[in-house]
Amino acid sequence: MNAILLCAGISKRLRPTSFNKPKCLIKFGRNNLLEFWLKKLNEIGIKKILINTHYFDKKIKKFIYSNKIKDRVHITFEKQLLGTAGTLMKNINFYDNQDGLLIHSDNFMTENLKVFLQNHKRRPENCLMSMLTFSTNDPKSCGIIKSSKKNILEEFYEKPKKKVGNKANAAIYCLSKEMIKDLKLQNKSYIDFSTEIIPKYKRKIFCIHTNNFFIDIGNIKNLNLVKSRSRFYTN
Repeated sequence: MNAILLCAGISKRLRPTSFNKPKCLIKFGRNNLLEFWLKKLNEIGIKKILINTHYFDKKIKKFIYSNKIKDRVHITFEKQLLGTAGTLMKNINFYDNQDGLLIHSDNFMTENLKVFLQNHKRRPENCLMSMLTFSTNDPKSCGIIKSSKKNILEEFYEKPKKKVGNKANAAIYCLSKEMIKDLKLQNKSYIDFSTEIIPKYKRKIFCIHTNNFFIDIGNIKNLNLVKSRSRFYTN
């Protein structure tokens, strides 16, 4: 299995911390987010990892070239940001026609990816993709989902203004080879995964909920929260 790790964001909400480095290289404890995710992917035996870059591209490359799994990491530079779905569609052949992971690198979690993949393999037959979900205290900043009793996605609300629930999309996905094939056949110029692709696959997405610690490190408040909770750090 291969993985695409999205790392190209400009991280405006993390300024001034992100003035001189990309979000994925900002440290919390002993780690930065890129190192954290590379370790997680290495632990479950991911064969190849594709990382897209844009903001401070050279700093990310320098970090990757010093990493012990550098030979398994492929870097694609985006002169102009393609968007989460744009990056996926441009690099969809990277999955080698097998199930593959799509992960937003600006998240931190204690959930075991191995458990996530085990659940993905046990998904209902009609589901083409699995999505990790978590409970949020700030629904207006997330993609909120509603699922059936069998945990199949029924409705999706991206950053809803009204209260519709608190079960949120964690932006960690496992795409089946069938979905990858379907996306390739569509051959469309998608830009945003949440607003353009997820709605097209309602009732075909398996929602795997985590009760473990999960947070989007998208702003200073959340970054400081992770820094203060040392028991969640990895070695």
